[in-house]
Amino acid sequence: MTLLETLRTPKIGPFAVFDTATALAGMWIAAPYLGISRRRALWATIPIGVVTHAVLGIDTPLNRRVLGPGNTGIKLAVGALTLKAVSTD
Repeated sequence: MTLLETLRTPKIGPFAVFDTATALAGMWIAAPYLGISRRRALWATIPIGVVTHAVLGIDTPLNRRVLGPGNTGIKLAVGALTLKAVSTD
């Protein structure tokens, strides 16, 4: 098992904790360079990830749930994150 595979082993459901943590940390670091508040960047992390993976054609457990049939709760949660991101600060 590679180091990356080992880091991605802890999961909450089908979602790797490492992936989410690094995405949030990356947005925290990048926000000032992007000219947006860190708070807004953190709220936008998941919606931006969904759009980016969809555009690049990368299959992820979250994208399957957001873009596939059913899973209304997850779709609403990502929608709520998007609304919070655009209305914060």
